[in-house]
Amino acid sequence: MTNISDSIGNYVNDQNRELWNNLKSKYRFELFHDSNEYSWKTQRENGVVIIVCPNLEISYASFTHELLHTYIEDKGMTEFETFEASYKYDTILGNFVFSMLFSRCYNFFAHKKMYPYFKQMGFSEYDFVSDRIKYSTFQHFKTKMLFRIKKLRIFGIETFLGNFFELKNNVVKEDMGKCQKGLGKLKKLQPELYSIADRFDNIWKDQKDLDLLVPFNDFKHNLILWLGKNYSR
Repeated sequence: MTNISDSIGNYVNDQNRELWNNLKSKYRFELFHDSNEYSWKTQRENGVVIIVCPNLEISYASFTHELLHTYIEDKGMTEFETFEASYKYDTILGNFVFSMLFSRCYNFFAHKKMYPYFKQMGFSEYDFVSDRIKYSTFQHFKTKMLFRIKKLRIFGIETFLGNFFELKNNVVKEDMGKCQKGLGKLKKLQPELYSIADRFDNIWKDQKDLDLLVPFNDFKHNLILWLGKNYSR
């Protein structure tokens, strides 16, 4: 990685200047370029907020997206380490498959709280994430097959929930129809599991404070009950 922090000011414009001034007064930021990365990301090391970009193209939207990750944590959203600790040592949900799923979903949960600020600053919905969200016929076929094979059902659950939360986080209006169609397929495939995930998503969406653990612990409880009912030995 190459430290390009000296040019970090180039990523600030009239849209994100207030946010940037607010955060830089509280945190130390460093900007790195890493051509091996696929997309932008943010991490913290020794109290420093490190933003990594995959190319040297100036993207105000991408930089702002990463700033918003820090902003919502500053406003009180449960940090990832605390979130991870809530399931890491669980005898049922602490395995590698669920750990990878929840790690991915944490990003979706953060995005749900970040997007209103992104939109308020005047950025385009098309620039919130780098890839458009979709759920192909092949993806659905794969999910169905994983549920049908006993030894692979855990991967079916992981794929189902990962796709569910991704589809629920679509913000591009013209993609809403396709995403709703994908959600409809998931609901038909596993209606009870869909209901559990949808309950969590609605609670988190409407929740005023940013304590993720309260709705997530409820989600975990319902998921464990569902697993016991459907896949206990």
